[in-house]
Amino acid sequence: MTGILNPTFTNGSSWAERYIVNNWQLSFVSTAASSFQVNSTIGGVSSTTLPTIPGQTFFATSTINGLGGFNAQRVPFEPIGNVQVGPTFRTDARLSKFFPVNERIKVQLAFEAQNIFNHLIVAGASPVQEQEYSLTKNAAGQSILVPFANYRQILATQALLGESTARRAQASIRITF
Repeated sequence: MTGILNPTFTNGSSWAERYIVNNWQLSFVSTAASSFQVNSTIGGVSSTTLPTIPGQTFFATSTINGLGGFNAQRVPFEPIGNVQVGPTFRTDARLSKFFPVNERIKVQLAFEAQNIFNHLIVAGASPVQEQEYSLTKNAAGQSILVPFANYRQILATQALLGESTARRAQASIRITF
């Protein structure tokens, strides 16, 4: 959702009306998006942790089903898309004040704020966030599934290089001539 509000409070042309009361502008951009669903996975799968079947060889020894292919590390007894990554809620706003100097020159003072409500923005599921189990061998040599401690933990937020998803603000001045 986007919006620009440019109200005129009075219709006069006095100094106070031109430089204090009128020529304000508020603009905003709001985003509300649901998350993508991902599959929970099993980590630690290798030829040493997979169970062995006498006389049988696996096509792919780094996957739980032995076949490889798409999403071969998915937990087979969980539904597809069982991990919600996290929705996105973000509002950026800008408050501007325009000062007409003369016919050709205008000055604009602005205050901008990004993520003004300071919502957490999740980058997506990291491999640790979607890993529900680890496949290990116990003392008897049997393959067992161990619950993973960081399952569904948020470990990354969405940000461009060198930026943050925390609330930020800045002020600016623009001279148009």
